[in-house]
Amino acid sequence: MPLTPAGKAAYDKNMPARAGDRARVLIVSKRDSARASRVAQQAERALSGKTVGKLALEVSIVEWSDAAALSKRIRGKRVGILYLTPGFSQSELEGVGK
Repeated sequence: MPLTPAGKAAYDKNMPARAGDRARVLIVSKRDSARASRVAQQAERALSGKTVGKLALEVSIVEWSDAAALSKRIRGKRVGILYLTPGFSQSELEGVGK
């Protein structure tokens, strides 16, 4: 499935106010997973240079450690779009959702 940030985030009319000068995308990859790393790199390439509305995307990749660390990073970096690579367990996904 192709990554199309405009299609996924364009509905969020408050994105410009929250994002500031750019829309920050955080790609979260499972540690020690070749597949997750490959998907993260592919997603980064696919999203680089793209925009959501008039906002340029700032794309970065981080390796998963735990939900608390991810939450702190999301708040601290004003991440507006989160992309999780394959391989997360149900409990990890539930932790991200809290």
